[in-house]
Amino acid sequence: MREVIHQALQCPFQGVIRKLFMESKALEFLALKLEQLQAPKKRLIDTPSLRRGDLERVRHAASLLAVDLVKTPDLNELARSVGMCRTKLHRCFRSAYGITPFDYLRNRRLETAMLYLKEGEMNVTEAACAVGYSSPSYFTKAFKKYFGYLPGQCCRTGSSVQ
Repeated sequence: MREVIHQALQCPFQGVIRKLFMESKALEFLALKLEQLQAPKKRLIDTPSLRRGDLERVRHAASLLAVDLVKTPDLNELARSVGMCRTKLHRCFRSAYGITPFDYLRNRRLETAMLYLKEGEMNVTEAACAVGYSSPSYFTKAFKKYFGYLPGQCCRTGSSVQ
């Protein structure tokens, strides 16, 4: 959604073409928002199938992932630390959060890096290293895919890009 908004704000067209472009972005935004509103309903259907103990273990696994963003844990190790087998952790995590444990870790890393960049205390390379990316170019690619714009744009524009 952020990418659609950013594209609409940066519309390069004039006149009738601009109007058509803006209408298409409004429809795209509406479709994405409707999809987002339906997603929680799907999660609510899946989550009750988890037993309370399993849900607590999955939440504990998520908190372990969020505590140390730099270290990429082994899935077997993570599963053992919360008292589950690897397959069950993966299935339960996906049921509870709608994503895999490593997608969750990647998202937390990118969101934390975004905060570092917005604060202006780190450049792109420093932010990438601070959240566990050893390759600034891979970080840039992942950031662009997740947020819809380059991390350097976040540094230059501060909090105006959201």
